[in-house]
Amino acid sequence: MLAGTCEPSSGTKTFLSWDEYSKGNLRLCATVGVSADGTKTIHAGVSGDFFYYWGAAWYDDCPSYCVMDGAFKVRMDQQGEVSFPSFTRWTGRNGNASYAFPAESGHYYRINFYARKYGGYWRDDRYRSDDTRDEMFPDLTVGVYVS
Repeated sequence: MLAGTCEPSSGTKTFLSWDEYSKGNLRLCATVGVSADGTKTIHAGVSGDFFYYWGAAWYDDCPSYCVMDGAFKVRMDQQGEVSFPSFTRWTGRNGNASYAFPAESGHYYRINFYARKYGGYWRDDRYRSDDTRDEMFPDLTVGVYVS
């Protein structure tokens, strides 16, 4: 992804599971670009990695299988929020997801990313359960102005 506006601007945001035995570090960035036909777009991307706690140290998580399910949402100026297609199958210890939104000049856009992680060292037996204790990434937000 091209350099852009990131949340938080200086680095990565860490989210902990309810019991603080799993964590994820996520970074959301957005860049304004121009497509081949000349229309403006906002390229949003999120990247991150997962860890689990054992003893007195953190270790790479997802030794067998993890999945991130989530979605990007965008709001132009103060208008209503629009959801964009969900992604699935962010598997393994680290990964990324991206989406390109249509944009118009002269507007401020707020991009949100919401996600949930399933699986991991402490939770492999509950993959895709209705147990909400795996929810670790409630909200990342970044804003960009399209000139």
